[in-house]
Amino acid sequence: MEAGGGDAAVQESVCQQPEDLQVYMASGAKVLEMQFVEFVEMCRARRVEQTALELKRCLQRRRGLSRFRQQLIGPDGEILQNGARLDGPMDIQLALWSFEESSGEQIHQLCELAIYANSRGVEELLSKPLDPNLTSEFHGASALACACNRPNSRKVVDLLLEALADPNTLDGQDRTPMFIAVMMRDTGTIVKLLGAKADPDKTSFNTGCRPPRRTPLLLAASMGSAYVVRLLLEAKADKDKPETSGSTPISVAREKGHAKVVQLLQ
Repeated sequence: MEAGGGDAAVQESVCQQPEDLQVYMASGAKVLEMQFVEFVEMCRARRVEQTALELKRCLQRRRGLSRFRQQLIGPDGEILQNGARLDGPMDIQLALWSFEESSGEQIHQLCELAIYANSRGVEELLSKPLDPNLTSEFHGASALACACNRPNSRKVVDLLLEALADPNTLDGQDRTPMFIAVMMRDTGTIVKLLGAKADPDKTSFNTGCRPPRRTPLLLAASMGSAYVVRLLLEAKADKDKPETSGSTPISVAREKGHAKVVQLLQ
């Protein structure tokens, strides 16, 4: 009888094991609750391992918390490093780091690393954590603007957007990262910026043009970049927004003989 009762107690205990992955702040406020099987399926769909890093990315997508500012603490009080594997339901505590007080040299270094597409160096600085929106006095730009000026820096762009770099900040030349990416005809970066809610209608300074301020769509139309025009239109860019002279994307495309762009804008 005692043995049977013990077996029943064990079975009941097993049945009561938590099935959720739960994340709490130190205050006790619940930040995330999801079935562990959902986390497993999410990782499988993204073709990644079930790690603390992926949980941080999940928290970023669902709660808007930069993964670079997150510190996850496991049930036993241990800090979960990015590569730590999560093999079952558990309660995890979340601590949020404040940005480190940054020197001008560090900000300059971040921009330099972005320019040279040094993703490892960029990740190390962002993990301090360093505010990605600070502007280098030397470059007159944020690291995101610097990265968008280099066609081989898409991994760096990914890291900066993960750190919640503002995709709408103007650089020292009064240009947005989106405008720079359109100038570079970098469709991959344009897609990433649009995914980060870059404003497709924000005007930038376009050297040599009169009037000098243009939207990314008007710039793409003037360059004859039909695919970029299509991307911006799909992002609900205003196809009728004129320059102060009254020129619109379609009028500029007609003037320059970009028939395919004209067709897209009609």
